[in-house]
Amino acid sequence: MLVVMGVAGCGKSTIGRALAARLGWPYMEGDDFHPRANIAKMRAGKPLDDADRAPWLAAIADWIDAQAHARQPGVIGCSALKRRYRDVLREDRPQVWFVYLRVSREILQRRLETRHHEYMPASLLDSQLATLEEPAQDEARTITVDAGNGVDATMDALMHHPMARCLIEENRMTSLAGNTVVTIIPSLRYRDALAAIEWLCHAFGFEKHAVYADGETVHHAQLAFGNGMVMLGSADNRSAWGKRIAQPDEIGGRETQACYVVVADCAAHYARATAAGAQIVDELEAKDYGGSGYSCRDPEGHLWSFGDYDPWAEHAA
Repeated sequence: MLVVMGVAGCGKSTIGRALAARLGWPYMEGDDFHPRANIAKMRAGKPLDDADRAPWLAAIADWIDAQAHARQPGVIGCSALKRRYRDVLREDRPQVWFVYLRVSREILQRRLETRHHEYMPASLLDSQLATLEEPAQDEARTITVDAGNGVDATMDALMHHPMARCLIEENRMTSLAGNTVVTIIPSLRYRDALAAIEWLCHAFGFEKHAVYADGETVHHAQLAFGNGMVMLGSADNRSAWGKRIAQPDEIGGRETQACYVVVADCAAHYARATAAGAQIVDELEAKDYGGSGYSCRDPEGHLWSFGDYDPWAEHAA
């Protein structure tokens, strides 16, 4: 989520729309979230105060949250003049970045005198500049660009800014993923898949999401754990796919990969798995990278790792 910020006349709408078009993201005009009282006050040439801006910022924050809930990116133009205004929008929202468009007062004045805005007269420029707190170096997730030389120059500077390039590339890769709960789902094969399903639910706490079986053959099963999932089926050395997969006991008990599962209480999970007969290969211990964890084998030798280290929480921080 990119918030294009700055005072009136800096080009929030123009650059915001150009940026959204370049990225293929939706654009929203922050002014559209002002309550009627704010619009009337600005139309009368009166500057807004903190109390006026509070419901406006709350409405913008709600829109950002709705976009996040729908797993959709976005660009929004919003003055966000004070640091505490930006803090309202970035709080608990690690996806929010600010793009500050820096423009000299002389250029701002000239732009405002030659444009028409429904309720933002040029006379409010001085109050906006007095309110403005430019993003400081210690502010998280902010990008500052010189926006005084026109749209093409500003877009060029923005698209070549190192932080912006990294952010855009990260979101480009994210946009390749499907819009679903979780995008990476491990797939396993078991000789006795029906027994494996029951054991995984009993020992590890998985829940049956779907099981498609014909007699003792499981064609496809989905086991859920929180918002994660594994898919499994019966081992079949006759199919083209089955010939590509070896069971652990066919290759000396070795594996080329293992599932890592985030659990709420690692010690309790360890006790549960141990009681169900899981073969512990790495005992429960504190990890250098944070939290605690352990590793084990299920009855057919597949390796599993469980821990309370959450890589998503670290990324958000």
